[in-house]
Amino acid sequence: MDSNNFNTDQNTSVVNSAAPAQTNGMAIASLVLGIISIVAGCCVPIVGIILGIVGIVLSVLSKKSGKSKMGTAGLICSIVGIIFSILSYVLAAAMLAALAEAGFDMSAFGM
Repeated sequence: MDSNNFNTDQNTSVVNSAAPAQTNGMAIASLVLGIISIVAGCCVPIVGIILGIVGIVLSVLSKKSGKSKMGTAGLICSIVGIIFSILSYVLAAAMLAALAEAGFDMSAFGM
């Protein structure tokens, strides 16, 4: 076998002529705020609600400028974050009601 059978042409490189996809800053911000609102919704519900609302607004604005999958993901994450925040408030209210019904004295906590 001859070892010179390999193609050594240097001009056969593949050039990608497609332009890189444009990223929308508002869509990215919406996704980041949506993810943070999910985490914050479990710990600090008011922060989760605020970040979720801002994420929804940014998502809607980013979708007006063009169709964006990242904007859609930000919208979904923001909605889920708001739902988690509301569920955290409901759960806290139910726990306080159960404690009050059980006879727990909450006057020491200012309630």
